[in-house]
Amino acid sequence: MFWLPPGIMIAERPFPIIPIGSILGDLGGVGVLPIMLLTLAAACCGVTVGRLPFGSMAGLVLADCCCCCCCACASSGVWFCLVMAILTKTPRTTTISKAVARKIGGFRFFITFSLWGNNDSSILVQESFALTAAEYLSKADEPTIAIDARLVGASQTGDSTYWHGLLYGLSRIEPRANFLLFTNTDPPANAPKSGKFHWTVLKSRNQRWWSMVRFPLAARKRRAAAIHTQYTLSPLAGQHGITTIHDVSFFIGPDWFKPRDRWILQRSVPASVNRAKRILAVSETSKAEIEQFIPGSLGKISVTPNACPPWTTRIDATLARRVVAEQLGISSPYLMTLGTRWPRKNMNLAVSAFRIASQTRDLRLAVVGKSGWGSESSAPGLISTGYVEDDMLGALYSGASLYLAPSFHEGFGIPVLEAFRCRCPVLCSTGGALPEVAGNAAAVETSWEPEDWARRIGLMLDDSGNLELLRERGARRERQYSWEDTARKTMNAYLDGPI
Repeated sequence: MFWLPPGIMIAERPFPIIPIGSILGDLGGVGVLPIMLLTLAAACCGVTVGRLPFGSMAGLVLADCCCCCCCACASSGVWFCLVMAILTKTPRTTTISKAVARKIGGFRFFITFSLWGNNDSSILVQESFALTAAEYLSKADEPTIAIDARLVGASQTGDSTYWHGLLYGLSRIEPRANFLLFTNTDPPANAPKSGKFHWTVLKSRNQRWWSMVRFPLAARKRRAAAIHTQYTLSPLAGQHGITTIHDVSFFIGPDWFKPRDRWILQRSVPASVNRAKRILAVSETSKAEIEQFIPGSLGKISVTPNACPPWTTRIDATLARRVVAEQLGISSPYLMTLGTRWPRKNMNLAVSAFRIASQTRDLRLAVVGKSGWGSESSAPGLISTGYVEDDMLGALYSGASLYLAPSFHEGFGIPVLEAFRCRCPVLCSTGGALPEVAGNAAAVETSWEPEDWARRIGLMLDDSGNLELLRERGARRERQYSWEDTARKTMNAYLDGPI
């Protein structure tokens, strides 16, 4: 079996090279000479597709034919043939690596490896020697950035929203870099699209092995200038590692975590900080807390704030309330709180405050998000929706009288911006970065007592003028954050720009 590196990618879609020479070689080389002449002619036509010239495809087919002629008699084993295939007189705008292509008298020469061997040996070396468009581009003048993209497209949590939003921002600003997006499953259909994004699937049954070994080794093999993940950074990332630390709540409130998770985070994150060339924090508050608990982070942290998810959409409040009532059975007026049921989210405070407030007024409470661990309170009028799709989430925000954010701690607080976009007034705690993100656009309650929260809820609902003021301020505040800004600041960190 003749095997030609199959992963050639043109632009952002697959463009498979058909090993014509391999097929003909297996038939005894019949017709190889005409194919060689045809492909050589095609190589000189000067047509380009995406960033690679058509001549490169023709040249690879030509190389295939040549190798089949040389190796047609081989029946097993692995043979390497260094093939120099003449390409086209490519336009100057076409980017080809100086390490891979060399311009001589107006012609470009392209060096590639072809492999001859049986099925088993080909499989053994495929992962080590297969070349993809991402690898060709990684050798170009523009730097290559490797990103752990496993959370892109996952069910929406703060972490998954961050990675999706970062790719969205990068796709909008079109930076001078190429991005290798590594995942362990098929790339998500809803991921942001860009000609600079090149997905690579690395299968592994063990997630820790994937993040600590497979991902960094694959990134370094492709000569990535930066290797970006979150929290735990493998030593194999070398001097190229960048980690995003959303918060250090595992130091601030150890009881909010299961013992095993707390033990791992308290040891792995400081070690990752010490070996990282740059650390990304999502708020000024988070940066200060990281520096407080992990002194090795001093001088390494860049703040790259989050933004509202691009899919969050406001709808008319009257229509939103009707949709929520019909599909979720929640009649207005209702309050809303959102989050996975973790102790850090402090959802019981919202429930207890609602229980008190609803004794004197007609109210419901929509508790949105997946179940987690820890105790959960209940109350008459409480409706737990579980996880909801993006459209329904926008309707819930748009129809709610108030959004409650009672968390003990947040590294940022994306739901606050979601509520702002949907013109839903916000009452939040002083937990972590919530006051920083809210600015003057939300009511901030300093007390952690349910009675004080219930009293504040009543005062806000009775003051329609203040509610409208908060809606206007919230809309302005939300527009101050953008994923494009996040992407620019992140690119600065990738390229070792000033902190």
